[in-house]
Amino acid sequence: PTFMTRPGNIAVRSADHDGNTALHFCVLSCSKTSFQKLFPLFEPLEWKELRNSQGMNPLDVCLAEIESRRQSKGKEKSLEYLEYMREEMEKSSQT
Repeated sequence: PTFMTRPGNIAVRSADHDGNTALHFCVLSCSKTSFQKLFPLFEPLEWKELRNSQGMNPLDVCLAEIESRRQSKGKEKSLEYLEYMREEMEKSSQT
């Protein structure tokens, strides 16, 4: 999927055919750098409303990915990135 509208511009609120937004993909790909750039563009209530076709917002996806990767060996770095994303989303939802 592409979230690029023009070179250098990202349509952060667009979604693919599964309803996943760019923020969902940051989590699914364990891209801490992309997450750090995209997440500040969203207000807490806004990102919580971004639901994919499974009804999951980015935090829900993150929690599911953490659980899945905890059961896999050799995924320590991606687990570290997911934990970082989880902490940031939980922290922002408390404000």
